[in-house]
Amino acid sequence: MAFEPTERLPITLTRLRDHGFAYQKPDSVMYTTPDGTRALGVLGVRELVIGVEDTATALVQWRQFLETPAQEKHGVLTFPRGPALRFVEAPTGGILEMAVRVRSLEHAERVLVDKGMLRKDGGHVMIAVPNAGGLRVRLVQ
Repeated sequence: MAFEPTERLPITLTRLRDHGFAYQKPDSVMYTTPDGTRALGVLGVRELVIGVEDTATALVQWRQFLETPAQEKHGVLTFPRGPALRFVEAPTGGILEMAVRVRSLEHAERVLVDKGMLRKDGGHVMIAVPNAGGLRVRLVQ
């Protein structure tokens, strides 16, 4: 069955939906997809962890997009809309990790166990996403 998006989602959330998880609008009380399967209850992306050669250089470049200095705390950039950006030194550049906000970590963990996609890492609830090119998906509430 081919997936046809009904709304614009970031590519990773679309991939999550392809694996049986559904994006839930914040005002929605549903925890199931239209076909009746259990959903994670995804509310949005809280943070992107981005690998860079040099964090200081990356911060200098990204600071030009900030409206106020208060949008940067401990090397994490925040914006009025969208996820925060955290830069870490890494051998390869790109998005390394995505923190996805869910309604309930307990519920999401049960769904992931049922689907055989739960991964725990240092006490964090992670999604074992196949074919994600090493992207780590961490759930937060």
